[in-house]
Amino acid sequence: MVKIAAYARVSTSSEFTNQKNSLKTQIEYYQSYANDKEEMELYKIYHDSLSGTGWEKRKGFREMLYDAGLNIGVTEAGTEVLELSNRRPLFNRIVTKDISRFTRNVADDRIFKLLKDKGVYVDFTNAQLSTEKSSEEMMLQILATFSQRESKDRSEKVMFGLTESAKKGHIRMKDNLYGYRLNKELNTLITLPDGTKALTNTLEIIHKEAEVVRKIYQLYIEGNGLRKILQYLETSNILRDGKHFSQSTINRILCNPMYKGTLVRNKLAAPLVFSNKKSATLKDEKEWNTFEDRFPAIVDEETFEKAQHARLGRLNQNRKGIKTQYGKYSGKVICKNCGKSYVQNTDKFGKLFMNCATKKAKGSKACSAKNIKNDWLDEAVNAFLGTSIENSILLFKNSYIYELKNFKLELYGGIDNQKLEEAEKLKLKIEEVAERKIRLGTLYVMGNFDEITLKEMATQLDIEHRILTEKYQHCILSNEGIEEAIKEIDDTINNIKRFSLLNELTDENDLMSQISKIYIEETHGTIYLKDDMSSDSDSKHKLHFLFEFKLFERLNKIVEKYKAIGKIHTDNIITVSREL
Repeated sequence: MVKIAAYARVSTSSEFTNQKNSLKTQIEYYQSYANDKEEMELYKIYHDSLSGTGWEKRKGFREMLYDAGLNIGVTEAGTEVLELSNRRPLFNRIVTKDISRFTRNVADDRIFKLLKDKGVYVDFTNAQLSTEKSSEEMMLQILATFSQRESKDRSEKVMFGLTESAKKGHIRMKDNLYGYRLNKELNTLITLPDGTKALTNTLEIIHKEAEVVRKIYQLYIEGNGLRKILQYLETSNILRDGKHFSQSTINRILCNPMYKGTLVRNKLAAPLVFSNKKSATLKDEKEWNTFEDRFPAIVDEETFEKAQHARLGRLNQNRKGIKTQYGKYSGKVICKNCGKSYVQNTDKFGKLFMNCATKKAKGSKACSAKNIKNDWLDEAVNAFLGTSIENSILLFKNSYIYELKNFKLELYGGIDNQKLEEAEKLKLKIEEVAERKIRLGTLYVMGNFDEITLKEMATQLDIEHRILTEKYQHCILSNEGIEEAIKEIDDTINNIKRFSLLNELTDENDLMSQISKIYIEETHGTIYLKDDMSSDSDSKHKLHFLFEFKLFERLNKIVEKYKAIGKIHTDNIITVSREL
């Protein structure tokens, strides 16, 4: 009995009812597909309602890949990558209607390769093609290329439509702006910058919410900060869509020119599908489409400008004299309660401290993590220097040596027992990668993608080819070759034993460069750091500083060859703790 999984995806552009019906139809189709084939057992139907251009944000797709025996790792640059695991797949085949349901990105053909390595094949029922057959790979790649081009064309058309609607002063909103209701009817006559008239949509004031907006501006101009305004709104039980305001929402209200009746479109350049740009960027102000008095204002021009002047003054005041201090722990300190970063602040005496970003934005009800003085962090780093870091290095070294010794035992077992059958399979895979690279060049010449995409895909194939070649060479090693490889491992182990980073870590700055994250955790137990941030501090509260270190580069360099062929699996980061 062959266990199969099915994958269904519906377009986000569909209306909710149509989307629901489409998903229901697909599920019924896959259930019927499995029932019609006696040799098949349907394990599970995975589904998503997101774009097919990338797998990273599709929850159902990610779950399916995990159940198929793949892991999702993260590179040092923060990019998610798929990797083989030691887990057995929960099914043998994946069934989907067509390649556009599965992926619209040519670069994702590596997914097929990894699944194939786990013995999982993908069947496309509409085209009657399967990744199990090498002869059909070329056709699948061509179909993926056409699907990618279709997505790219659609993206360009959407961008053109947005640009044209911006020129005509059309209001585009995902949700209602607090204080306003969007009237979608195209019955409002406006004058465009070129003097022509146009009928378009408009915003109507929600008077109860508008009063709250005016109160926020009034409180801010009177000298109240975001936190005090938030406290006022919470005390007055003023909600937004049934939820409490946050400081970031208040800040956006204070700096949004729409509240003075001004519409600004075409501010951001959004990335096109499959472009190298991953996030929107701010355009030059000359390219913006600005429409003054586009709809009724909630606050007048003078009030809005007073608020901007107050914001600018406070920002400049807060930044005086502490510019160099801000970067020291920037992005490194993480709250164990909610997972958000700590942000830098100063108290009324000018002393630096850090607090959780969630707590700062939404108050202590959202996150009750303790505020941390910078002095405490300095003390923890200084106490850690030369003590726990030595243990960290030792753990790295011992872990590598242990794994290399296991590899030596594996090599010893290969003497007079070469893995010729496995070598033959690897040889076929190497030839397959070479063929894929040739096909890649053919598709590029046909104009199916640009040079940047070609280089990215070719680099991935080169890495795959190198890893397979290394594995192949180890399988066919002669007895003399095995003995030479064992000697090389012994040399590597000696290099690891001689490795020392302590002589290079002479001060706090050197150590900071090695710290990836500092987690702050509050517990009850032995006192090692008194919480005296508040006047009514409780001596029972304790703070832990958990240090995560980046992989030491030179140490990693020593063993990178063995990592490449999967003989060393030690994580790039090791976590140690220090109680003060």
